Amino acid sequence: AAEEGGRWTERKEVLLKCSMPDLDGKAPAKILIDTAAFLHNGRVQRASFSINGSPPIEYRYDAERPKRIIELPLPASVGKESAIQFSLPDAISPKQMGLSEDRRQLGLMVRAIEFH
Repeated sequence: AAEEGGRWTERKEVLLKCSMPDLDGKAPAKILIDTAAFLHNGRVQRASFSINGSPPIEYRYDAERPKRIIELPLPASVGKESAIQFSLPDAISPKQMGLSEDRRQLGLMVRAIEFH
């Protein structure tokens, strides 16, 4: 369910499927994803993103950089739908960290997705 400000990823591997919008008769050239990492007590969150099987683009989140806008180029032949693969090897549940009974493996909060 959505929470204030966005939705959390709940696993170490996430697949997000998006329908491609028509931008004034053109297909979008890139996707921007506004994200914030689940960080606590100096933890680091690594993340990689891939669209339709493209080589992954890697990012790192930490106390100095807890939020990022991810820019992913879209292949010219993306079609009517794109599949964005999130890989979050450092996702962890608040329960594992002793913070609450929440068992979801939180990695990133997706706050917004824009097509350009």
